[in-house]
Amino acid sequence: MGKWESMGLIDLIFMRHSQLRKLSEKKWSKQSHVPVTNAEWLIIDCIYKQPFLTISQVSKMMDITRQAAHKFIKNLRKKGLVKVEPSQRNNREKCLKLTEQGEAYYKQYVTQKTALEEKIALALGDEQLLHLKNILSADWGLSEEEAG
Repeated sequence: MGKWESMGLIDLIFMRHSQLRKLSEKKWSKQSHVPVTNAEWLIIDCIYKQPFLTISQVSKMMDITRQAAHKFIKNLRKKGLVKVEPSQRNNREKCLKLTEQGEAYYKQYVTQKTALEEKIALALGDEQLLHLKNILSADWGLSEEEAG
């Protein structure tokens, strides 16, 4: 029996998620002198796909506090990956945009994730990978209210 075969579904998903995130972070740290955490990558992904998001919108999308979002953005600015600009609609709001370096890093990271997914496809087979994606993206009939 493999090391994960006796685990329940929730623990299996958690363990695979942790494994993929650690692997992804290690691969990135080998190719870049600028460390980027997984949470920072999620923020960069949000900004890349929706330029001019506000910090408030990022905190809602990631389900983190505004304080935590500010901390992540501050770190990303120090790394030269994100810039903050005044909002056209509201002077109190600040909009987020990737720098040229941030966009270049994001594209490298996407290439890295694509290579990892291709490796998984080789191990599982294309059909099984598609099936897995469909299962993970399906509505599981769960709601946040059930958590308590």
